[in-house]
Amino acid sequence: MKHFLFLIISFAIGPVFAGDIQIVYKDKLNGLSWSRKLPGLFSNGCLDADKKYDERKCTQIVDASWNHFVDPKDSDAAKACSDLNARLPTEEEAISLIRNFDHIDSPFGPRLTGNGLKEMYGIFTDAGYFWTSSVVTADPVRAMYLNSLRGRIENLGRYFVDGAVRCVSP
Repeated sequence: MKHFLFLIISFAIGPVFAGDIQIVYKDKLNGLSWSRKLPGLFSNGCLDADKKYDERKCTQIVDASWNHFVDPKDSDAAKACSDLNARLPTEEEAISLIRNFDHIDSPFGPRLTGNGLKEMYGIFTDAGYFWTSSVVTADPVRAMYLNSLRGRIENLGRYFVDGAVRCVSP
């Protein structure tokens, strides 16, 4: 009910902005403002204009084998938020967002229930794979993202796919 009241108030007074991003949801646990999904897909890795891995697009050497990876703060996804005076959420902030909706806690972290998925979709009106600024500590080639189709945090090789972007602002 509170989620729908926020939506009704938002529509009644017009769009709410924090910096240059349109706010869709305010996290009840940490107070962060979450934006709408930005148009398009963004790289969080070393991709060229043709969406192919290109070591020259990377900005950081991570391991002793000279495997090249992008620092998440330098990714296209992060720059899209930065251009709007916002930033990508961290893994912890994405977990907090999940905990705002009906969820269950598991050894692998919180996961939205069917009702939680409906609640989140009712607020954001979209679903997909949303980048965070976090990487897997033991395997920095893997980035963390919010899979809002399954309602949980997952990880994926940063230079293989493009993902959606939802920015946060204090």
